[in-house]
Amino acid sequence: MALRKLIPALVLWTVSALWLHADKPHVVASFSLPADWVRQVAGDRVELDVLAGNGQDIHAYEPAPRDLAKLSRADLVVEIGAGLEYWLDDMLAASRFQGRRLTLSAPLTLRHANDELDHEEHGDHDTHEHDGHHHGEHDPHVWMDPENVRLMSQILTDALCELDPPNAETYRRNEERWAQHLNDLDQHARERFDKIPVEDRVIITYHDNLGYFAARYGIEIPATILGSISTESGEPSARQMARLIRLIRQDKVGAVFTDPGSNARLSTELCRETGLPAPKALYVGYLSAGPDGPQDYEALFLSTVDTVADSLQTSQHIE
Repeated sequence: MALRKLIPALVLWTVSALWLHADKPHVVASFSLPADWVRQVAGDRVELDVLAGNGQDIHAYEPAPRDLAKLSRADLVVEIGAGLEYWLDDMLAASRFQGRRLTLSAPLTLRHANDELDHEEHGDHDTHEHDGHHHGEHDPHVWMDPENVRLMSQILTDALCELDPPNAETYRRNEERWAQHLNDLDQHARERFDKIPVEDRVIITYHDNLGYFAARYGIEIPATILGSISTESGEPSARQMARLIRLIRQDKVGAVFTDPGSNARLSTELCRETGLPAPKALYVGYLSAGPDGPQDYEALFLSTVDTVADSLQTSQHIE
């Protein structure tokens, strides 16, 4: 990432943006999901900017001069952490950021990245198109457990109260309301999946992004199509696809899911070969830029719950 090339443009962006900077605290969120939580807690009491906005896959984000300008004048930068925003260290240094960096996942118990496909066939991916990165040993998709979002919202609220004491009461009140809403979302998910026998809650996802969700609601994910926590991984080889087909039949997988914008050919092939219904896309990593997808965390979570539950119940009826 040639961040030094962006520094001259940063100066221009900063000068042109300064007049817009009001007396409100300036918060920058790394991508669309933590930005939504800032809105839930802070409302219009802060000036909020987002680096990777709606429709942008956080795994494939690349910085622009305007993003460095945002960071240069930020009071608070909010990230998930756990290796997800691997590019943020360099960006903060290049922007001469002087504020506070808040890592929301810091107090959470993180699950290890799932490399099940790599155990037997490490290095067998088609890697000629892969120039991505590694997140590290932990799975950063912590937001798919509403309890994690509640805990992250608490430390976000604490940070906002320290940054802006006059509005602390508002932040606390909003956080309490948001926590109750997250509890309602969790209850809805439990009610949906409690109606499906545990042995029938077996799915395959495009990449390893539903581990926290699966652990909370008793869902088994024996493998993923990419065998990685990142969408930047190379496609599976023919040998790995054959293994996935055998695994789907052996473990009686009820549904296969893909990601928005991913290569639908892979998941479609798996479903065709195993007789499963056509794969459906799950928004997990970011919010949608258009009206056809989720515009906030609530919609994203409910869409995931209902899409997975509906697909598993349909599979039961087919059997």
